[in-house]
Amino acid sequence: MHQLGKGETVVEEQQESCAELADVILEGAGIGPADVDIFNPYDGYLTFTQFYLEGFKWHGVGLGEAHDFYAGDIRVEGPHPFLSSGGNSGAGHNRAAHYRDCVEQIRGTAGARQVTVRADVGVAGYSNMTCFVRYHS
Repeated sequence: MHQLGKGETVVEEQQESCAELADVILEGAGIGPADVDIFNPYDGYLTFTQFYLEGFKWHGVGLGEAHDFYAGDIRVEGPHPFLSSGGNSGAGHNRAAHYRDCVEQIRGTAGARQVTVRADVGVAGYSNMTCFVRYHS
C-alpha cells in the first residue's frame, strides 16, 4: 500500500475524507446519520461505496462494517435500500442518476424502484454530496 506523508495509507486517507464530508453535509443540513432515508453515494469505482457508507454511518454502519451490511437486505423493497438508483455503475455511468433517484424517491415517483421505507431525506453525489429534504407544510 502506498504510504502518505502523515503515515496514513491511501485507504485511511479516503476513510477520513469521507467521514469529514459526512460531517459537513449532515451538520450543514442540521441532521444526523439516522435522518437519511435514501443514500445514493458515488460508485464510479465500486470500492467507493464502502467508504461513503462507513463515513456517513448510514443505518449504523461503522468503520469496517460495509461488507457485513451488504450481506443484509439492501434491495429497494427491503429495510436498507442502498443505492436505489442502481448507481453510476448500474445506470450506465449516468452521473445524474444518483440525484434524480433521491428526488424521485422523495416525491414518490420512482416507479418500480420506489422504496418501501420512509423517503423524506436523501443524500446523493460524489465529493460534492447534496442533501435533499422533503418539507411538510
